[in-house]
Amino acid sequence: MLNYGCDPAQFDAMLAAQGGLCAICRGPQTVRWRSRLKQLAVDHDHQTGHIRGLLCDACNHGLGSFRNDTSLLRSAIDYLNANTIMPAVHRDVLIRKRNPDHWAKSLKPCIICARQVELTSWGKYCSTACKAKARYARQKKISSLTLAEGTIPYRAGPYNLLLSQAHPAA
Repeated sequence: MLNYGCDPAQFDAMLAAQGGLCAICRGPQTVRWRSRLKQLAVDHDHQTGHIRGLLCDACNHGLGSFRNDTSLLRSAIDYLNANTIMPAVHRDVLIRKRNPDHWAKSLKPCIICARQVELTSWGKYCSTACKAKARYARQKKISSLTLAEGTIPYRAGPYNLLLSQAHPAA
């Protein structure tokens, strides 16, 4: 292993000198890769190639986000230390009371089976099964797909769903 000119002996010496911790936050490496704890990253100057120390992933990415520019880091420190522009808002102002009927108002009927459900994750359908039925109906150009009408059964899809096609008007 040779990272930026750092052989394993040099890496171990730097790791021992830093006490096995990150040079910036003084914390251990917590990031895992393939269920194993990653070693600290070898931090180096991108212009000169000189090795500066060993960093955890969070600190290494943080320095990279500031493009290793000390003036940007000083600006960030000044920003964090500065007084806030807006006064803090009291916590009780931010908390709003929930309407006890908020679930009932957000329930809508599925367009396939008419079951009353909250339709946030599936759009217009209550489940992936109803979504698959609608997709099948669109592919076969079935104009009406409901459970209430006289139907002709069809089986389709990876779940072998029972679908229904309305009888054409005679």
